[in-house]
Amino acid sequence: MQAQQYIKQSVLGIKRFFYLAAVAGGLSLAAGCSVEKNTAVSRAYHNITSRWNIYFNGNESFEKGRTRIEESAENDFSDILPVFLYGNPNTASLATADMDRAISKSAKLISLHSITAKPEVKGNKELTPAQREFYNRKEYNMYIDDAYLLMGKAHFYKMDYDQAAMVFRQVVNDFANQEESYESQIWLARIDNETGQYRNSQATTSQFENNAEFPRKLNAELYATMADCYLKQNDYLMGITYLEKALGQERNRQTRTRYMYILGQLYEKTGNLERSSDYYSQVIRMNPEYDMTFHAYINRALVYREGSGDAGDIEDELKSMLRDDKNNEYRDQIYYA
Repeated sequence: MQAQQYIKQSVLGIKRFFYLAAVAGGLSLAAGCSVEKNTAVSRAYHNITSRWNIYFNGNESFEKGRTRIEESAENDFSDILPVFLYGNPNTASLATADMDRAISKSAKLISLHSITAKPEVKGNKELTPAQREFYNRKEYNMYIDDAYLLMGKAHFYKMDYDQAAMVFRQVVNDFANQEESYESQIWLARIDNETGQYRNSQATTSQFENNAEFPRKLNAELYATMADCYLKQNDYLMGITYLEKALGQERNRQTRTRYMYILGQLYEKTGNLERSSDYYSQVIRMNPEYDMTFHAYINRALVYREGSGDAGDIEDELKSMLRDDKNNEYRDQIYYA
């Protein structure tokens, strides 16, 4: 019995030793990873801590807030739908706490983990062009630009456009020619769209068309921003041009369906009823939320022209909708169609 107790205490002692050793090692590593030092180890430590701790939590809050805004937005199907679901003070206020937390996390990441100290150059050896470019960086933590971008977007969704613009401009100035710089300029164009500065928006976005250096993964965001700019000015033809380009690049199913519906509305507005009917049919096949499906059916019937579809099938669909109890409040629209 005494032997067993001795063994148990010995095992506990060994575990305690290794635990204290691990803590001491961690503290030693952290001490050696001060932002005042720029080594491979310190960069790795601050990058990992930034990515999987602070940035992750901040981005989660941002996405939660953005989802809250988009799910609370109400579509007015009597008018052309907006390209984006932000810019409404009532829905923006629902996500204030989430966006504030995203801003706070971004600021914390920048203040605690920004590495601006230059790495040591051993001896007097001449640097290669790649080494010289690395040495001349303003920032050595690869997540600082992401943190600034996240902060700017959170301010934008709060409709605090002055603060958002200030942050996005800093990204453009400090991280030129990086993907985050291009993305920040798209967000600056969106600020111009929301504040009626359409010429500024067009000047910003037009420079990226056919620009080989512009990141292809941002094309959908670029074209949607350009479409939004033209539609806010009631320029439906240019809006169609860029929204179709955005649709061609967009991969999110829900966003694609929204673009299809808007294109159906725009072609209806400009008198191309066959194209309008085609887009409403595509929306129906995508099976979105019921309100959009319902109005796609109604609008497709309203734009019907001989040769652009089967009138009998469309009439049967409308009669079926009349028999569905959930359409009771819409019966007048169905009868009209």
